[in-house]
Amino acid sequence: MNTAAYGDSRWLFPGRRAGQPMHPDALSALANDLDTPTITSRVYAIREHVLQMPTPVVAPRKN
Repeated sequence: MNTAAYGDSRWLFPGRRAGQPMHPDALSALANDLDTPTITSRVYAIREHVLQMPTPVVAPRKN
């Protein structure tokens, strides 16, 4: 199903300028308008990413 305004765009969130993604500040403003806590969401996304990584990659190095 192709319901995006710019169906041939390679960006998930296309910007107003052709071939450019949406600016992070504009995306943040839209999320805030929807009462989505952006900082909390970012923290949880990073946490989930770290939990999926192999332990040797995440573990601190011993000197």
